[in-house]
Amino acid sequence: RDLRQCRSLPVHSCVSHDILNLNRMEERSPTIDLNEGFISNRVCIGKVGVVYHPKMLLHQTDKLDPGDKIPHVENPKRLQAIVDHLNVKKLLQSCDVVTDFEPAGTDLIKLAHSSEYIDYVSSLWPPKDSNETSYYVGDTYVNAYTDEAARLSIKGACLAVDRLHAEDDWGQAFPLLRPPGHHAGVDGIVEGYCIYNTVAVAARYAQTRYGAKKVLILDWDVHHGDSTQKIFYDDPSVLFASFHRYDNKAYYPQQGLGAPENIGAGEGVGYNINVAWNTEKIPAGDYKVGTEEYVFAFERVLFPIFRKFHPDFVIVSAGFDSAEGDPLGEINLDVDGFAYLTRRLFELYEAKVLVVLEGGYNHDNLAKCSEAVLRILKGEELPLNSTKNGLNWLRMKQECKPNEVGIQATKKLVELLTPIWPTLASKELLRYEASVLENVGQKSQLLGTIASGHEGTFLIRGENILKVPKRPELEFYRDLANPQSKYAGENATLKDLIPKFKGEETFNGKNYIVLQNLLRGLEKGSIVDFKLGKLTYFADSRPEKIARQIKKANKSTSSKLGFRISGFILKDGEGKISKRLLRSDVYSCVNEYNIDGWIRRILLSNDATAINPEILVGIINYLQRLIYWFENANTRQFICTSICLIIDNTVKKFRIALLDFAYVRPLPAGEARDTNTIEALHSLLHYFIDIQKVESEFKFMRRQVTMG
Repeated sequence: RDLRQCRSLPVHSCVSHDILNLNRMEERSPTIDLNEGFISNRVCIGKVGVVYHPKMLLHQTDKLDPGDKIPHVENPKRLQAIVDHLNVKKLLQSCDVVTDFEPAGTDLIKLAHSSEYIDYVSSLWPPKDSNETSYYVGDTYVNAYTDEAARLSIKGACLAVDRLHAEDDWGQAFPLLRPPGHHAGVDGIVEGYCIYNTVAVAARYAQTRYGAKKVLILDWDVHHGDSTQKIFYDDPSVLFASFHRYDNKAYYPQQGLGAPENIGAGEGVGYNINVAWNTEKIPAGDYKVGTEEYVFAFERVLFPIFRKFHPDFVIVSAGFDSAEGDPLGEINLDVDGFAYLTRRLFELYEAKVLVVLEGGYNHDNLAKCSEAVLRILKGEELPLNSTKNGLNWLRMKQECKPNEVGIQATKKLVELLTPIWPTLASKELLRYEASVLENVGQKSQLLGTIASGHEGTFLIRGENILKVPKRPELEFYRDLANPQSKYAGENATLKDLIPKFKGEETFNGKNYIVLQNLLRGLEKGSIVDFKLGKLTYFADSRPEKIARQIKKANKSTSSKLGFRISGFILKDGEGKISKRLLRSDVYSCVNEYNIDGWIRRILLSNDATAINPEILVGIINYLQRLIYWFENANTRQFICTSICLIIDNTVKKFRIALLDFAYVRPLPAGEARDTNTIEALHSLLHYFIDIQKVESEFKFMRRQVTMG
């Protein structure tokens, strides 16, 4: 059938929607299907309104995208996918659906756009070539229905504003509108698939018609809302916050407007917030931004500012191209993430919430994420039935584990915005940040933190761990990779005894060495770090350093045993930390009389009932190989090196490696071996062999008892 035969429906119709055939249904009272979700204790005042118009479907093209040479992703099927899905889920029947209204007049559009721009849009059709059914202006197509569809979007959003402000009418609204709008007119042209900035007009309309003094616009589209930012950049009455992929200007719209440093101008300083994800150096599939990162940035920066701003009206630029699986966004915000962000907006006092569709080009995920948002608007609570993580919003907040991209983006905003919004320095938020970093493991589970105590010098990235090295350690690894090194022969064997060195990398302004992540695949593993040597300083070290190291050796087991435990993390059967010793804790808890007990505890980690003999044999074999290398191949002196041992009894695996090479030199004159390290290794090996003997004897005795 011809799309142009679509007919409009009367206001307030509840409908079963088909792209070609819209059949009116009987108006009903709002209901919730208990099989689809449940009502929360949160009170939702009024109905939920859904707005769209069939003529929005007529904005289309059959011409391929000029850049990608594929059918254009912003097409009528997007809107149809949402409507069809919501009908299948029987959600629209309990909403107040409006599909019959007139396009916006020019005076309404002038709230956000100049007369010149409006005239320019009107002039785009008809084209110079009268035979064209559509054509492209850059990345954005136009046809005979483009201007009308865009004006219908404007009117649909403003109609929702009217209904939200009417007494005893809508409580929340979700206009399903296209074309999108948050890139419109930045350079005086249609771009980014956008014609008019629907959200900007709606914000100004709420202010001019209903006296809203403070409007919050949250844009979670994967692309920066550059048009919205430009319109409100110096206006403190509109707080604009955008989550977007940035990639240091490399990601669309590529003008740098989405930089975190762009915080507003004049009286609007501090009222423009860009949560900019820099993912350009992240290996594909390894370190994408997703729900954890959004939750952390929202709770650490955005939500505290939103509460201080105290908006009268809240608008969401709801782009679902930030959803996992989107062909343009390529990041991983899931249905739980969209539901979470929507849910938290209800904590902003009595503000009305208007969610306006922007982008989103994976039709299946677009529909499912729209469903999640609508369910929250209707009063359902997390976890929804469609949830992936099964958590309520409070647990999502408390248990989030953002990756380094999320942490760095959030910390940057804290640095920029705290002088303007002092609430970001509150004790409550600092405690929250600390708890999240604890979740991530930046303070307790990074290998290097245990070994050196220097938080912030290590990053975990999938199979790799990145370390900011001291200069001598950087030279050690460069020499390790140099086939012409005078140590090439001994290095060839050493490479099998240490984490694999994968090169160097610069990230966020810091230079890192890239090493094998020993924790990969052993995430529930317990970790112990053994610092090797009675002497942990060079003879020509500064006197104050020598005094400090001697004090450490005397306080610990180093002076007596030749090694000490410098870090200890024990995990239970679920992989949760049950015991931790770091830094000075070790000195008061571990001595030469009980150190064997601490080693046993690591071997029995994850609530194991017996020591795994294969793991024990593997550890002993490694230590024997390392001793052989030091005694027969090595020609250097190693100071302050460590043995890191990770045991994950849940998967019956372990890893062990020599770490920390910031203090490596040629052997002093007259010395043939690194006796300080060799003696430490023999002492450590002795403890594991003793444990093996005890285990063997116990096993023998148990067998005898059984036979008897």
